[in-house]
This record gives sequence, structure tokens and C-alpha cells, in this order.
Amino acid sequence: MSGLRSGGQAGAFELRELGENGPLRPDERLDTVGFFCPIPIIKTGARMRGMEEGEILEVISDDRVILVDLPNWCRGGGHEYLGHSEAGREIHLFVRKGARKTAPGAGKARDLR
Repeated sequence: MSGLRSGGQAGAFELRELGENGPLRPDERLDTVGFFCPIPIIKTGARMRGMEEGEILEVISDDRVILVDLPNWCRGGGHEYLGHSEAGREIHLFVRKGARKTAPGAGKARDLR
């Protein structure tokens, strides 16, 4: 668990970012319980598009494949995967939205001669 720790009683958890004193508080939550690959990632991408850089999204899932898919998706999209915690069958994953990437050459006029 990168940057997060779990503790407390069974089924409960407390999350903290490393180097900070306060608990990690997501700006938005996305419940994808009952959906399987690739739907949780598609829904995450759609939700992240409406968020501001630096905001944190908590994704709740019961599909264990997301433990591999979401960190990879974050790397490819310039977002920061903050880690996860598990409560029963639910996996709570945290992502900080990164800066929007622009494609090379975006906004430049092309010479079509």
C-alpha cells in the first residue's frame, strides 16, 4: 500500500497520506461494486475528466483486477495512484488527478502541401 495504511477494527479502516497529519479525504467517490474489467476503469476516466488537477478520487470496487489496472491506468494518464485499502470484499483505491497531458503537436497547424 503506497502512502496509505490501514488499521482499527475489522471492516473499518483509516487512511493517511505519508508525511501529513490529517486523514486522506477524497474530493469525490465512485462506487463500481458489481462491475468488472474494463467498466471500473472506464467509469474512473469519465469521473476524472470532470475533476480538477490535484483532487482525489476514491474508487470502490470488488473486482480484484483493479489492483493491477488502476495503477497502470494512472501511469499512462499522468495521475498519481495513492494506494488502496480493503474492507471486507470492497477495495478502496485512491487517485490524485494529474495535469492534463497534451498530445505532441496539439494546437499546431499542419502544412498540408
